[in-house]
Order: sequence, then structure tokens, then C-alpha cells
Amino acid sequence: MIRQRIRLDVRTLAVVAPALAVLTGLVLAWYGLMVLLLVFGTDPDVVNAISGYRTAYERALDIGTADVDGLTRLWIALGGIVAFLVLGALALRELPRVRLTRGPVALSEAPGERVSVEPRAVERAVEGALASSPDVVEATARVDRGRVVVTIGARRVDSLRDTLERAQRAALESLERHGLTDMPVDVTVSSVHQRKVR
Repeated sequence: MIRQRIRLDVRTLAVVAPALAVLTGLVLAWYGLMVLLLVFGTDPDVVNAISGYRTAYERALDIGTADVDGLTRLWIALGGIVAFLVLGALALRELPRVRLTRGPVALSEAPGERVSVEPRAVERAVEGALASSPDVVEATARVDRGRVVVTIGARRVDSLRDTLERAQRAALESLERHGLTDMPVDVTVSSVHQRKVR
């Protein structure tokens, strides 16, 4: 079974999560500095002029039930739902994922006899076969749960289909030479390194 995919990997959440962490850290550091200024006897009016902490607190105390109408409640609810979804997705991405330790790939098994090869040896064989392809700039192979996942960087955007087919063919031929004809192959184009012609 051979699968081919084209995927330009843009990880927006991977950028948003560190940005939120940095922003939260800056806010905590700023108001921590305000607390230190108050502890060391700085005039509260000066600290409030810098940070607005007391003004915000007093305005929050002045908000009553009559100040919050139905439309305001709707916007608050929508904001809460959006925050829950975004922050929940970020939290799920940051959770550690348990991965099984990769073991040798069995080539043949018989009573009292087992022939196997290490996953990295399979990966190097596939990567070496793709290194000689003129259409492939870079290639990374990984054995994952009994299949070979190949990620390549293509040289030209107008020949991606041919590049995928040649990459698949080269990977399969390499596996066949090593007696691994039953391993499925997934090929993914993750980037295109086409030079701009001026």
C-alpha cells in the first residue's frame, strides 16, 4: 500500500503558545514590579498612575447587574467559548505523548530463528536511495508502526507529482533490495526549494 500526500506544514498553534506564554510572563513581571514598589514605600498614587491597578479595581467594583445587558452577556459568553477552545487546544498540544520504544523490524521468523533489522538501518537505506534523486533536496525517513514515513523537500513546484512518484519508486526499490517488500510507504512533500529566476 502506497500513499502520497502534499502538505505544507504551517504550525500556527506552535507559534501562538509561546507568544501567549511570553505575554503572560511579561504581565506577571510588570505587576510583580508594581507590588515591589508598593512594598518599598512608593506612593500608591504614583504606582496607580503607572499601572492603573487601583483604577481598574475601582471600576470593577462599580459594575452592577444593571450595567450588564443581554448583548454584553452574549459577547462575554462567546469570548469565554473561544478562549476555552483556543486555550484547550493549546493545552492538549503541550501534553506529553507516550510513544512506544521502537524495536527491530522482523525480516523473517522461523521456529528458533529470527532475522531482524534495526529501524534506523531501514531509514538510512531509504534516505540514501532518495539522496541521489535530482528532484529531492532533502529527505527524512522514519519507521513508524510497521510503515516507512518519508518526508521530502522538492526542488520544483511544477513537477511535484513526478517527484512523488520517483521518490516512492526509489524508496520501494530500496526496501525490496533489503527484503522489506511488505512495509507500506507514505511520502509527504513538506517544502519546496525552488529558486526564483530574475
